Amino acid sequence: SPFVLLFAKALLIDERRGQIRFDRWLAHTHPGDWQRELLELRQQVPQNFKEALEVRNLSAFPKALTNRIANFLCMAPVKLSDIQAVRVPIEEEATGAPRRQLS
Repeated sequence: SPFVLLFAKALLIDERRGQIRFDRWLAHTHPGDWQRELLELRQQVPQNFKEALEVRNLSAFPKALTNRIANFLCMAPVKLSDIQAVRVPIEEEATGAPRRQLS
């Protein structure tokens, strides 16, 4: 599940409710350091990948970031419970303050 969460189209973590929304899914989860790392990686990976593609050199992608991605993806699976499919994807449903927290 770390892979799915890292590369989901959209993601929103509601720590107060213990919920995570990604794409067309809703699940309950327990907070942890993995959430902070997930959000940081989701912020850093696309920009760095874009820059490496623009210079047409994938070796320009930062090695330290590659190692962080590998460590995150090799961690124990994130425990998700009460997983439900939802009709509307989170990027369409989120408005107001939650929209600004959308990753």
